[in-house]
Amino acid sequence: MAAGDVHKQYDYLAIDGYCKTNTAITKGTLCDWNGDGFAAATDAVAHGFVVALDDKAAVASTQYTLKWLAKGVVEIYKVTTMNLKVGDCVMPSATAGAVTKWIVSNAIDAGQNLGMVLEEASTTATTVKVLFSGGY
Repeated sequence: MAAGDVHKQYDYLAIDGYCKTNTAITKGTLCDWNGDGFAAATDAVAHGFVVALDDKAAVASTQYTLKWLAKGVVEIYKVTTMNLKVGDCVMPSATAGAVTKWIVSNAIDAGQNLGMVLEEASTTATTVKVLFSGGY
């Protein structure tokens, strides 16, 4: 499966929403609302995350609507420095749009717990299969 692929329709919630003006989005990117639309998220954000379900090139001075996953089983980008095991929880990383292992001392808010890893992902993997909750 590829980044942004939804694995199961069970308990699946997708929404339509705006992408931030002049921002490119890649399917499978972890995003949050930044006032002007959704954009790649980092660990500086406390909660309210979605995963992009489509690719879109940046459009100057224009917002555009995309599909975003708010809840469900999805393949999402991860940092390659972290080995993730089944049952680990994930949170936003310092790398925009990617997740890393949930570490309570690093989290700024409980809302950063984005869900549970469903398949092991080694340090060479660029994506991980997650039961995504959006950190709500």
